[in-house]
Amino acid sequence: MICPTCGKLNENGRAYCTECGARLLDPAEKAERAFDAALESVSDAAEATVGDANDTAANIYASVSETGIPVAPVEPPKPVEAPKPYVNHAALASNKPAPTVKKSEENTIKIKNAPAKPLSTWGFVWRTFLFLIPILNLILLFSFAFSNGINPNSRSYARCWLIYMLIGAVMLIACAVVWYFFAPQIADYVSNFAANLQSLVN
Repeated sequence: MICPTCGKLNENGRAYCTECGARLLDPAEKAERAFDAALESVSDAAEATVGDANDTAANIYASVSETGIPVAPVEPPKPVEAPKPYVNHAALASNKPAPTVKKSEENTIKIKNAPAKPLSTWGFVWRTFLFLIPILNLILLFSFAFSNGINPNSRSYARCWLIYMLIGAVMLIACAVVWYFFAPQIADYVSNFAANLQSLVN
């Protein structure tokens, strides 16, 4: 290892020179010092470059100002707003106290949600008897089927009767139309059928 002070050649691994006593640097320490020196030189060059750029910008601004051309002022950067904390509105809503319900409203809700009372056998019997009475049955059927406060089972039974009556009325009208257009053919067919049946019997 060569002493950097006197130039004497020393054995490898020695910390100090045998001739002048100067400290000997190992290769790792030399490389570290060289790296520090290079880093310092690069930093100095960067600072010099930034300073030159600032000087150049100042000179350009001064020269433009001297010409009388208005220069727009440079606005400072707006401060960055901190992000607002996330608020879980659903969780807050779920933690709200339940709205108070009046006693009357509570009773109404209970009545609406109460299960419908099933109809007994005699309930079906007297309803069927009333629904068979002409004219009266139409009034009762419409009042039971479309009025409020009626037992849902009774309402469904009245609507069932109305559906059956509607089907019967449609079938009756269809038979009347067929008889109106094909009455002679139907009469001939019935008379022929009756004659054939009488001949078979005799």
